[in-house]
Amino acid sequence: MNVILSGGVGKIRDETIISYYASIVPAGSKMLYLPIAKLTRPFSESYEKMCANMIKLGVKAKIEMWSDLNDKSFQDLIIFDSIYIEGGNPFILLNELKKTGFIKILYKYIKLGKLVYGQSAGALIMGKDISFAESFGENAKNIVRLSDTNGLDLFNGYSIWPHYISDNEIIIKKLIFEKRLKFLALPEYTGIHFSPKDNKVCGVSSMTIFNKNLKKTYNLGENVNI
Repeated sequence: MNVILSGGVGKIRDETIISYYASIVPAGSKMLYLPIAKLTRPFSESYEKMCANMIKLGVKAKIEMWSDLNDKSFQDLIIFDSIYIEGGNPFILLNELKKTGFIKILYKYIKLGKLVYGQSAGALIMGKDISFAESFGENAKNIVRLSDTNGLDLFNGYSIWPHYISDNEIIIKKLIFEKRLKFLALPEYTGIHFSPKDNKVCGVSSMTIFNKNLKKTYNLGENVNI
């Protein structure tokens, strides 16, 4: 597996965790951009902003955008060296992945060890469950009434909590008790790179795992044991 989970970005700095991803994208490679979760602006604007950011960060890759996953096959996907899954509404994203069957194709791609970067909602769908995501505010409401909220479950049963701040601990512990969930909690500008050699904290700060009565913080550069 070669997956980077990002806790998301805000309005202060928008390239800290993305710059980590950019630094390992090979020159001359093909990158696929999936903006499906992003509802706050047209997909074309998201694509232009993302491409400009990648150029600013020194990425020399050919970037293609898919905003419609219907009729996409594994053969269509495998030509790309990496995938960038944009943040936004996780219910819309997961609904599209399931409705089109693309979630199975994506899972196969990931299991081949291809590089995938998931930002906020893009990270959420790679965990076990997203049912709690409405906690993140108006832009994360389940407006598609998705009933099957199971994600790709790539991380030993852990769900992903992006945009983590310490005040979230109360609701996280409540979810652990009520829904038997466990979490990888990622602050903005910070993430984890699950690679074949280690599971390294990257970005700008520490992250925290929550599992039953266990709360453990891993500092930047440390290997996360799950």
